[in-house]
This record gives sequence, structure tokens and C-alpha cells, in this order.
Amino acid sequence: MSTPPTLSLDEFWPWLKRHFNCIIRAGGGGFVLYDMHDAHWHLTDEPEEGLYVVQLYREKELCAELVFRPDDVVFIQVTQQEEEEETTFDCIGRVAGDEEHASICHFLLTHGYDGGSQRTRWRH
Repeated sequence: MSTPPTLSLDEFWPWLKRHFNCIIRAGGGGFVLYDMHDAHWHLTDEPEEGLYVVQLYREKELCAELVFRPDDVVFIQVTQQEEEEETTFDCIGRVAGDEEHASICHFLLTHGYDGGSQRTRWRH
């Protein structure tokens, strides 16, 4: 069995911010946020607080947000879904006090990582 490809967070985050309309769902810690026809995603990083923030708005109302510290992410594991163009990006971090890794959060997109180029296929 082959090892799934990985990305650094420094590669992934700027690319994800350009592909926010391609997010189908995002989640972590026991919850999942789903894209809807009348919803939109907003991604930002707050350097002064050391946080990355993913917000889901329905019309103009904030419905939910996912917040994580970039220092907690060791790498991004990329998994292409079988028979689909959809791709899962898992933010993998260390389990506290352990050498093992676990998913901190994940993003399912309509397509795979394309090296930073713009896509024309949008979810909305």
C-alpha cells in the first residue's frame, strides 16, 4: 500500500484560501460543517493571535467556525476519493505528549491540489 502524498501547511493554506468555493465540507474534533447553496466560506489567518480561522456564513450570518493553531499542524495528508475528483485534505498533528499523529481537522474539496493554479470549476 502506498503512502498518501503530503503537503506543508505553508503550501496548503494560501492555496485553500484561493479555493474556498471548492470546499464541500470541513470539520474536526467531532463536528462537520457542510457547504450549502446559500452559504459561503471565509478563511483568514490572525497572526497576532496565532490562529487560522475557517468560517461558514449562511447569507450574512455566521453559522459556525473552525479554529486551529498552525503550529499544531505537522503536515497535510492528501487522499483522492475513488471514482471522484473530490479530495480530502487532513491537517495532521501530534497527539499531546505522544509521538503519534492524528487528524486535527479536515477539508473535502471538489478537486485535488493543483500546485497553486486557479480552477474554473466552482461548487456554487
